[in-house]
Amino acid sequence: DYLYLIPPEILSMKFNLHSGVPIPRESWSELLEIILTQNGIGVKQLNPYARQLYLLKQDLLTVDIVANNVKDLKKVPANTRMIYVFSPAPEQAKSVGFFFERFRDPKRTFIYQVGLKVAIVAMKEEVEKLLSLYDAVWEKETEKITKVVSLKKMSTSDMEKILRAYFGDLAEKNRLPMMKTGEDLNIMPLSHEASLVLVGMKEMVRKAEEIIKETENQISNPCEMTVHWYTCRHSDPVDIANVLEKVYVSLIFSGTDSGEKELMNREFPSSAPELNLEYPQPPITYGPQGPAPIVNAPMVIPGKLDDQKKKTNTFNFIPYPKTGAIMMVIRRDALEKIKELVKKLDVPKKMVHIEVMLFEKMIKNKNNFGLNLLKMGSLASHTQETGAQYEAQPGSLLKGVLQFIMSRKSSKHFPAFDIAYNFLMSQEDIRINASPSVTTVNQVPAKVSIVEELSVNNGAAPIETSNGTIAFENSYTRNQYGINIVMTPTIHESDPDDTEDHRYITLETHVNFDTINSDINDRPKVNRRSVENQVRVLDGETIILGGLRKKTGEDNTEKIPFLGEIPGIAKFFGTSRLTDELTEMIIFITPRILLDSKAEMEKFRQEELKKRPGDLPEFLQRVMEARRHEKKKLFENSIKLLFGTNESNFKTS
Repeated sequence: DYLYLIPPEILSMKFNLHSGVPIPRESWSELLEIILTQNGIGVKQLNPYARQLYLLKQDLLTVDIVANNVKDLKKVPANTRMIYVFSPAPEQAKSVGFFFERFRDPKRTFIYQVGLKVAIVAMKEEVEKLLSLYDAVWEKETEKITKVVSLKKMSTSDMEKILRAYFGDLAEKNRLPMMKTGEDLNIMPLSHEASLVLVGMKEMVRKAEEIIKETENQISNPCEMTVHWYTCRHSDPVDIANVLEKVYVSLIFSGTDSGEKELMNREFPSSAPELNLEYPQPPITYGPQGPAPIVNAPMVIPGKLDDQKKKTNTFNFIPYPKTGAIMMVIRRDALEKIKELVKKLDVPKKMVHIEVMLFEKMIKNKNNFGLNLLKMGSLASHTQETGAQYEAQPGSLLKGVLQFIMSRKSSKHFPAFDIAYNFLMSQEDIRINASPSVTTVNQVPAKVSIVEELSVNNGAAPIETSNGTIAFENSYTRNQYGINIVMTPTIHESDPDDTEDHRYITLETHVNFDTINSDINDRPKVNRRSVENQVRVLDGETIILGGLRKKTGEDNTEKIPFLGEIPGIAKFFGTSRLTDELTEMIIFITPRILLDSKAEMEKFRQEELKKRPGDLPEFLQRVMEARRHEKKKLFENSIKLLFGTNESNFKTS
């Protein structure tokens, strides 16, 4: 169909093609162009009758289109020979050129490096294939970065060897020309700075940094100090810090570092401040002393952070009371042991519910009878009177006294006389009951105070008046009296071999019990009783503290000489005063262990609310016995009045 002009350089080329496929006559020209193109020979149209053959590599003027972006490439018709100008990253220009050179078709596609750009001379389809291959290989993490990584535990030379062993050829110094300026990882040690400079692709640099950190983390120095933060959930951080400090010093005392052994010379405070259970002694004074107060409660001062710091002098364990946490600055090899110890120390504390019942009964009997007034002769009133007088008013001088008065004028046989007889029978029955209860943590003192504050007259004190003179007026102080109980429980776990699961409690008690007797001069008489003991009981058992029993009796007799000694009529010429006083106090203490504080406390409260004193069988039995005993003593005071003998002084109960 055409006349083909063949240059000399093509004329010497030989092509052999054998095919058994039948080809239609009208397709010979198209098939011939395909065969020539595959062998690097192009065909150009000279005129409607002639065509010329040329070498594709040597003749660049035969391209139809020049493009430099993908959008223009898509508009190019198929089977069009073109030049595509590719613009890679500046640091990748040579690498991309070598990449395209390696994967091109050597007969139809040609790569030219033009400055920092790459020119691809090929058919449209070949250009698209090369760009697709480039996107698949170079699209991700094409950025090249530089990063300095500091080394803490290894030398730069050792770390460089590890990186070269991991990355292999990618980190070697002798590189192929195609990869020398592209995907390789360059490692440059800075020995003076103990650092490595990593130059390469972003992904490779990131991976190298991870390897450096992971390698150094696996190298642990047992003497290296580390910081650990722990938040206490159930205990005081100051108490735990004091315990951990002592344990930590014991752990590191066996170390070879002489500086560590100096820690043993530290002075450590006690784990908790001691509670002074004794009442302060009054200062030495001169002159008459007033009644000493029983309770001197100190002023409550809000806690501050400085107060917490004074409670501990720990060095490696720093408590932070605001958040209830402990900051530990310890050696790495002791960290795991300290963590295990903290888990055992910071556990919910067992609690003890303590019930206390105090009972005091004081019975005081007074009998006063006999001659109160005898006047005869000229001293008598010379009146004719006979009567009895009894007044029980608060301001009466004869309060509670029955007085028999008889006055007679003088007669022939007997002189005038005045006689007055007094008869007094009084009984005071005082009962004091108190049943406080308190819940406390194991080995923590619990204090209960039920007190009454009274004003005590200290006597006259000089006071300067407005006109400058000195006047004496009564001065008063406020003192507290009542019941004060301090109890410290200690829980003992049951024996593992004990099938009944018996738990014991050691209870240390300090009880002060005051009874106040009023006085019209504001100087009350105070009876003070104290009990201090330490016992060990089962959980739920009751401790009875008794023995605080006091019984006093007093007999006073005043008689007229000779007449008061005559049997039968002696009682009419004398006065007898019989006084007996019985005081008894009993204390009941019942401790109970609360394992599950919330559940057991709620259950315990419900059980206690169901119990009322009148419902208990023991209480009803005691009431019946008390009534029978009261009937027996119905006429006891009257018998004493007649016979004048305080027989109760010789009885024991």
